[in-house]
Amino acid sequence: MPKPARPHSRQRILLNNPPTNKTNDPLYDTPDFGCTGLAAVAGYLRNAVDCEIAVVDSKLERLDFEQTLERIEDFRPDVIGFTAFTPGIKSAARQAKLARDRLPGVVTVIGGVHVTALPRETLV
Repeated sequence: MPKPARPHSRQRILLNNPPTNKTNDPLYDTPDFGCTGLAAVAGYLRNAVDCEIAVVDSKLERLDFEQTLERIEDFRPDVIGFTAFTPGIKSAARQAKLARDRLPGVVTVIGGVHVTALPRETLV
C-alpha cells in the first residue's frame, strides 16, 4: 500500500546502488566498500542543490530488492537515481520498476558505466 503523501518544500533525492539478481562477480556484487560514484554525486548535490539526499548502497549493505524498496519507501523520495555496470543493469531496471509501482509519481533515472557506454541500447 502506498504511503501517504507528506508535505515538504525541498526535493528529496535518493541514490541507489541496487541489489543483484545473481552474484556473478563477488568483488562487484558483494563489495567491502561503498560505491564512490554515488558518494561523489551525493556530495555534489548537497553543495549545489537545495535538497534532502539519501544514499542506499544495497550491495554494500547486502540488501535484497524488498529491503531496498522498504528503505526507499521510508525516505519517500521525489527522485531516485540508480547506478549500474553492465552486469547490474537488469537489477537496476527491476528495482526502478518496484519503486515506481510502490511510489507512483516518483522520477527514476539511471546513470553509471553501462548507460555512459551504451546509452541507446539502455533505452531499448
